Amino acid sequence: MKIRYDADTSLRVQVLPEDLVPVPEFVAAIEKALDRPTRFEKFQPVYNDLNRWGDVMPLEIEMGTSLSLTDTKDNFAQLPATTTNSLSHLSIITTANMIRKGAASNMGWGDAAWANLDVPVTEWRLIGVIAVVPTLSLLANDIQTQLADLHDERLSYVPPLAVDEMPWPCKRYDDVKNASRTISKVVVRSGNHIAALSVTYLDGVTSGTGGDGGNEQTFALTEGL
Repeated sequence: MKIRYDADTSLRVQVLPEDLVPVPEFVAAIEKALDRPTRFEKFQPVYNDLNRWGDVMPLEIEMGTSLSLTDTKDNFAQLPATTTNSLSHLSIITTANMIRKGAASNMGWGDAAWANLDVPVTEWRLIGVIAVVPTLSLLANDIQTQLADLHDERLSYVPPLAVDEMPWPCKRYDDVKNASRTISKVVVRSGNHIAALSVTYLDGVTSGTGGDGGNEQTFALTEGL
């Protein structure tokens, strides 16, 4: 069982999503990507833009100085009870993981004094991110709609040509609702034509019907190289 002890002097900064506005360069880059002719040509620049500008924007952060010690409960039990704010007995534990953020390296973090150090603001560092908002949510609604449509097109394909009404007893198979799942097995029952189609996904969900008549063939899918 791992235990982590934290001590910090910090300031929490919070902003509201409606107070954030994307920079014009980011908006222009996304609009340029969406103006490209093909799905792939749109998706790749959007992916690159997010890689440059970031997927999320922090809404709430903690800044300051902090010290974190992580080790097993048994190892911490070796320390004297009076050493909560001191590093002088850390030599007893050789496996402890210590992470310090903020303050100069020569600030003297021992003998219980580190918890009361007056660290200049210029030496404060980011301690943690509490809340974030997707970067794309800062864009105008029409751009967000185009991006959502682009994402959906990556999961499923709808032929651009109109499909006539299927005559009896033919059936149309549509499993778009499971487009985000990963297929593990496809079962086809056929004779002179496909009589039934069943798809099973990695999470155990099965869609379609097994049907009867004809020969049944099972195609088990494996992870590609």
